[in-house]
Amino acid sequence: MNEAKWELNNLNKRKKTVKLLEETKDDLRDMRVAIVIDPNSLPGGSAHETVFNKMNRIVEQCANYDVIIKNYNFMINRIEKAMDELLNVEQKEVCYIYANYSESIE
Repeated sequence: MNEAKWELNNLNKRKKTVKLLEETKDDLRDMRVAIVIDPNSLPGGSAHETVFNKMNRIVEQCANYDVIIKNYNFMINRIEKAMDELLNVEQKEVCYIYANYSESIE
């Protein structure tokens, strides 16, 4: 029972995390296209090389977002599928209410 409560508590958090990760990934991809990050284009030359390297590492990690999003979506879909298969309409409604307002209920 406690595991089911924990899963319901985290359902909306996971959905919000997926949305945030997708937005961040899109922003990084847009930034990669819009801004040319080149150590020669930065003022000060080699003084900004560390900034250049850090930015490139962040942009390169964009591919990791897909894996993380896929994992979160797997967990969300697993919970929602279990609810669809095991619960009737009223029970699902109660679960979604609990998932949305669990902090104010307890």
